[in-house]
Amino acid sequence: MKYKQLLLILAIVMIFFAESCLKKSSSTNVIAEMPQKQKMIVVALDKQTKSPIKDAKVYIVGDSTVYTTDEMGKTPEIIVELNKDYFSRYTDEVINKMNCGFVNIIVVKDGYGKHMEMDYNIYPGGSTSVAKVELTKGKKITANCNLPDINYIENMVKAYEKFEGEGIKTDNMIKFKVSVADENKKPIESVKIVIPEAKLSAVTDKKGIAQFDIPFDNSTVVDYPVAKEYGEITIISYKDGYAPKVVLRAQINKDGKNNTLNLKLKKSDKQNLNYEIVQPKESWIEMVLNSYN
Repeated sequence: MKYKQLLLILAIVMIFFAESCLKKSSSTNVIAEMPQKQKMIVVALDKQTKSPIKDAKVYIVGDSTVYTTDEMGKTPEIIVELNKDYFSRYTDEVINKMNCGFVNIIVVKDGYGKHMEMDYNIYPGGSTSVAKVELTKGKKITANCNLPDINYIENMVKAYEKFEGEGIKTDNMIKFKVSVADENKKPIESVKIVIPEAKLSAVTDKKGIAQFDIPFDNSTVVDYPVAKEYGEITIISYKDGYAPKVVLRAQINKDGKNNTLNLKLKKSDKQNLNYEIVQPKESWIEMVLNSYN
């Protein structure tokens, strides 16, 4: 009887120890759940003079509150909801290693063009985050789509390196082509292409081309006032002797036109990583910014 009780106590201790280990944060293990809110201040500056801009209106996409900058160009402290946007479509191995979130900022001021900061990286913590946004004099609207931290891209490349997938089938499939060449514009054969959101992988042919049927999806976790008329996908390429290449927010058109992405790979023995982000279509940016006054 005592032996059984001892085994039961030992089992309880082992379960408690295992749970406490899972909650610990490290660079190689799943991190503790990221806080969903963070305090931040937005600072509006003149792009040319770097001077603070007073009485600029600041909006956080998804928040109906209008924040106004003071003589130092600063807003009051804002509590923002963080999101992982397009990263939320990746595997848990990628999502759970992210310790930052994104916010989208709109700034409006008479005499300046309206401006949008997309996917501004916010790191939760005890201190207040500060986002500096520069406005250009005139009427031309501007936007900047921020790149995520390189560490998260590296995690994604590792997570999908051995991935093989035939994709998700829906009633709304769109054809998409990836064309791969080297720095001398010579097609590269046998390049592995992965599209994480569609759970798809393929290899390029002798012409350096890989073709896909992708389910069209223009949904987003961000509550923009205007929906995008196009979808967005991620492209990851792998080839021995070349640096992996990642393209974020590659655009896929519902009508099937211009659905080709051209990739240029660089030779690399050290596996240096190249990544870029496709800026949103100007027509969509204009519609979004015209929703704010």
